[in-house]
Amino acid sequence: MLKNLIFLFGFSTFVTVVWISTTIYHNSVTSQISEANKTKIEPINPNFNIQSLESLDARQSIIVNLSDNLNIIEKVEDEPTATGGGSIDIQQINSQDISQ
Repeated sequence: MLKNLIFLFGFSTFVTVVWISTTIYHNSVTSQISEANKTKIEPINPNFNIQSLESLDARQSIIVNLSDNLNIIEKVEDEPTATGGGSIDIQQINSQDISQ
């Protein structure tokens, strides 16, 4: 019984170490920045434009309640199209198919 527990503990430790090692290796290989991208990266300017920050603070908040605008929607009348109308008469289409 003790021998089985020691084997289980050893195997679990081995699997955990291998798993962590492969994760560290994978992260180190895939998270590298290529040389072409390194030349495109510019450092961030640490000097903030204080005037812009103050103008952002001075902006007013706008609260929009969309439920108030639900009654404003109006029905748009059908406009004539290039085909002569917006409605299709199924009976007329069926009678044309039968007569042909």
